[in-house]
Amino acid sequence: MHRGWYDRSTRRVRDLSSADTRIYLEFEVRRVQCRSCGQVKREHLAFLADNPFYTKRFAFYVGRRCVNATIKDVAQELRLD
Repeated sequence: MHRGWYDRSTRRVRDLSSADTRIYLEFEVRRVQCRSCGQVKREHLAFLADNPFYTKRFAFYVGRRCVNATIKDVAQELRLD
């Protein structure tokens, strides 16, 4: 719990699609001072994957799809680079 924050920025991350519509979540991420070390850090959001441009559930879905299909097919299906 923090009472204040230094600054905030807007992030946009990809989530699971709904039918043919890609879903993006847009939210604010704040920087707060760590109580234990005193450094200013970005708040941790548990639903983000290691790659901060995707949610965890989207990353797990892509991983499951890659088990049964080629990477190229999954990338075309989900419109990924």
